[in-house]
Amino acid sequence: MGFLLNSHRWLLYLPVAYVVFILSLGVPFIQRGAIYLHWVRVPIQANFDAPEYYGIASGQVRNFQLTTPDGAKIGVWHTLPEAVYVRHFQQSANFSGSFLQAHTGPIPLSVFENALRTHKTVLYSHGNAASRAQGSRTSLLRSFSGSTYGACDEGLNFLIYDYRGFADSSPASIFPPSEEGLIKDARTVWDYIVGAGAAPQNISIVGQSLGTGVSAALTHRLMTEDNIKPNSLCLIAPFTSIPELLTTYSLFKFIPILQPLSVFPKMQTWLLNTFLRTHFNTKSLISSITTNIMLVHAQDDIDVHPSHSKALFEHIHAHHSSIDEREGLPILVRSAHKQVHLSPTSAPPSSPDERLRPPITTTEIPNYGTLHQFARFRNRAQVLFLDANRGGHNRVGYSGTALRAMVEMICKPPPSPPS
Repeated sequence: MGFLLNSHRWLLYLPVAYVVFILSLGVPFIQRGAIYLHWVRVPIQANFDAPEYYGIASGQVRNFQLTTPDGAKIGVWHTLPEAVYVRHFQQSANFSGSFLQAHTGPIPLSVFENALRTHKTVLYSHGNAASRAQGSRTSLLRSFSGSTYGACDEGLNFLIYDYRGFADSSPASIFPPSEEGLIKDARTVWDYIVGAGAAPQNISIVGQSLGTGVSAALTHRLMTEDNIKPNSLCLIAPFTSIPELLTTYSLFKFIPILQPLSVFPKMQTWLLNTFLRTHFNTKSLISSITTNIMLVHAQDDIDVHPSHSKALFEHIHAHHSSIDEREGLPILVRSAHKQVHLSPTSAPPSSPDERLRPPITTTEIPNYGTLHQFARFRNRAQVLFLDANRGGHNRVGYSGTALRAMVEMICKPPPSPPS
């Protein structure tokens, strides 16, 4: 009997605990902690002045800080392209066949700044929790800096930074992380890269998880407010928006936030509209971004469901029935595309708008997944969705196939617009 009574008590306690948990998320600093997880320090007591501790070649990364317009300090790593790094030692007076013997001091700042002027660059915004020294992030850093393809035959610059409130950046007690704050942090790194002499068309913006919201917002502002067009936008494990994500998201993978309220959709909506302060609504921005876009997601991602990437891809595609896109088409192209179906298995288009959307090409990749892609009518920019079977939330970005696809898009020459 005692066991049954205790069981009944727990059944009563659970809903009460859940209500308390949900109400506590309305407190700003608790909500920030749950969304950004900036207080999770991995690696513990990281030494950002010694990137070599985290598997990076000696001297290849420069650690420094930037100051945002509102005064926050953000920690940054700049990784040299692999060939630039090797060549620096080969040209050293101390070089006698071994770079280890030639590496007697830090690589000069001028080498890093010159690399930004001469080589393509990736600006990477990471997900919530941890820091730029975390394992999957340093793996991506090494992969991009050493990747060679087309115009990137010597590798790429890779800049990764920690948002305000994270790692060695300004503490959250002074500069708490926020949606606007993180976008300012990303823009500060962008401005540094351009200020060093990099051309915007040689800079690609890459984000993962939380960083996809930051990256999409940065790209949107650059294009719509400043008329600046980056090379590409790559979103790894993106979400449509924080409100939509929270309806299925579990904190630490096992604490559901709003899923128990799925039977009360109006209550879910009220809670989100009333208390949520961070939105990162990528879906509302992405159709206005007309540079190359790649979405990468894994079917076994248990943090952000792959349906978010599918929804973003479909939203971008649907946007291409707009008047602006049609007016950019030559008459012959417009006429030709009236006969195009979206895929061999799709139903015939039911409206003029559907007939004007660009055709989607689907490619099955053996033992990996599926690539969906289309080219915009106006500027031939590519939109790709790489749908991987495996990779989880953190590993999918640095798998060989995903990395090759992103580097190929970043490094190949821009397509010629239709004549």
